[in-house]
Amino acid sequence: VPVLQVQELSFGYPGCEPLYDNVEFGVDMSSRIALVGPNGAGKTTLVKLLCGELQPTEGSVRPHQHLRISRFTQHFEDVLNLEQTPMEYFQELMGSKVGIDQVRNWLGR
Repeated sequence: VPVLQVQELSFGYPGCEPLYDNVEFGVDMSSRIALVGPNGAGKTTLVKLLCGELQPTEGSVRPHQHLRISRFTQHFEDVLNLEQTPMEYFQELMGSKVGIDQVRNWLGR
């Protein structure tokens, strides 16, 4: 059973050509995904659709009831402490009682 199911998804911004037309895919628990493409290809739009920040013009995005999607934008560096390693950043988010090995384990899932 996919943790995220996209069915017959179509989307386009008003007055523009559709970005997506009848897209279907599922994301399994063990999936690792990379979105690669040139500027303006629709990568951020797809992420916003998957996170529920945008609604498809047709079709649906169905996350599992326990799914949590986390993301940060390319402009997130304005609020990041650039002196921290990624592991230290996530350790801070998870709480001081969590060790680096636990953070690595969590990220490696």
